[in-house]
Parts: sequence; structure tokens; C-alpha cells
Amino acid sequence: MGTMFKVTKRIEWDSAHRLVKGYDGLCANNHGHHYAAEITVQSEVFNQYDFVIDFKMFKEIKKWIDEKWDHATLLNDEDDNFRTFLEDNKQRLNLFVTGKNPTAENMAKRLHDVACHIFADCEVKVVCVKVFETPTSWAEYSE
Repeated sequence: MGTMFKVTKRIEWDSAHRLVKGYDGLCANNHGHHYAAEITVQSEVFNQYDFVIDFKMFKEIKKWIDEKWDHATLLNDEDDNFRTFLEDNKQRLNLFVTGKNPTAENMAKRLHDVACHIFADCEVKVVCVKVFETPTSWAEYSE
């Protein structure tokens, strides 16, 4: 394997979430975070412009976050009572399917999948996605 070049982009947004499935800590209460994600891609070669990827390509990921997560409440899809309350009050929400809590770990995996889809036609590989709940606490997903 040759030399690898890596590029990382940081994206920030605000969301609320709460944890269910019997979780009894403070995060069972609805609360918000100023999230950040770092998406890292790599390539063995530069493109025709002598870089790994144009940073403007990350705008599609930012657009997805803005549409799905920014200023939304992220919920486990089994959180029926709170979902009904939010829907009845015309609040923005995004459901995490298959009974998963909207943890930083699950958010990192979801964002990794989104980035892989967005960059499918590029000559890069998405190697790591970090989602920060706070400046000092994050989860990381990589394949």
C-alpha cells in the first residue's frame, strides 16, 4: 500500500436528544448539545487539481445535517410518547430506526453511511467519522 493522504472536515450544529430503553441517567431527559463532527477521507493519489478532495464536496454532508439534525430532536423510533408530543406541537424531529438511541456512537455510524453515499463517485475512502457531544467527549466510527 502506498502513501495515504487524509483530509478532515469539521461540521457543527445543534440538536436535542434523550435516551430511552430503560436508561435511568440524566440523559433520559430531553437535552441539547452543540455537536460537531469530523469526517476524514483518504486517498493514495491526488486528483487533477493536486488535492485529495475539494473541501466544497463536504457541503453536501453539511446540507444533510442541516436538513435532518440541525435544531431537531433526535429520538429512538420507539420513543412513542415524546414523538407524539413533538409532532402534536409541530416540532422538528428525526427518528433513529430499529430501536437505537441517538447516541454519539449511532450518530457517527449514520453520518459515516451518509458520507460514503455522498462520496461514492469520488476517488476517496471515508475512513473515520467522529461525533462530539461536547468539546471533550466524542464517539468515533471507522471501518
